[in-house]
Amino acid sequence: KTVQTGVFKTFYREAGAGEPLVLIHGGGPGADSHGNWKELMPIFAQRFRVYAYDLIGFGNTEAPDPATFTYSMDARTQQLQDFIEALKLGPANVIGNSMGGCTVLGLAIRKPELIKNMVLMGSAGLRMQLSPEVGKLMHYDFTMDGMRAIATALAYPGFGISEEMIRYRYELTKREDIMRATAATQAWIRGNGGMHYE
Repeated sequence: KTVQTGVFKTFYREAGAGEPLVLIHGGGPGADSHGNWKELMPIFAQRFRVYAYDLIGFGNTEAPDPATFTYSMDARTQQLQDFIEALKLGPANVIGNSMGGCTVLGLAIRKPELIKNMVLMGSAGLRMQLSPEVGKLMHYDFTMDGMRAIATALAYPGFGISEEMIRYRYELTKREDIMRATAATQAWIRGNGGMHYE
């Protein structure tokens, strides 16, 4: 499904019944709600009405032209706020992974009344020096080898990274609008010393 969130439409998946639970994926190139949450959604859906959406410039959510749109943490926080308000989910339980975690932190600062409980997974949120491994995420070259390097940087040693997963994420970055959004997101993160709130 899609819902209007500000000047763009946000794509989301939903399942289950009960209190709302919003899932926000990480920000590595090729990330989306399906790749991040496909195995957990059915488990969460046993107790919650689960909503997993694609961040701005990722997956099937619209990717506005970076010439007129800034791919910042404020933009992602506003997207989460608009998503919860448009679907009347607040106060919602929210789980954020990496960039998604920083997005949740932003909303907790800005509009705490929209969040009932929050879980942060490997969350960004502090100004810090990026490690060489994480730095690979900021210099994606839109190739299969580049995606393989990113997948390796994101996973713990010994995790079985399938070619199917690498191909899936790579294919998500091939759309021209997503390529522009990915480059703009990476440039914003590099220019701001990571994903964080002051």
